[in-house]
Amino acid sequence: GTAEEIIKFDLSVVEYLNAANKCKAKQLAAFCRHFLCVNNVVCRQREDWGDLSPKDASYIEENIWPPKSYLDAVAEYEAAKAKLGKGKLPENKDGCIVM
Repeated sequence: GTAEEIIKFDLSVVEYLNAANKCKAKQLAAFCRHFLCVNNVVCRQREDWGDLSPKDASYIEENIWPPKSYLDAVAEYEAAKAKLGKGKLPENKDGCIVM
């Protein structure tokens, strides 16, 4: 899948971002930041994530997609689902899961 390919890919977007910043290649830097914002969940799993400059790390934290509020809601949902156990989740009359 795509996520696994990004994690294992030889190319480092973080390295390109750092080089773009050093060379003042603003369009390349903007693209790299955008890529890291949109793919942050996967890119964080790469070893080079820690090589981000503090300024770029801050930008990415402020502009991640999906937003942190969504990721927090998913984590809350998953925790509630796990708390209910592995049995069938309760549903309302329309067949929607009720948490």
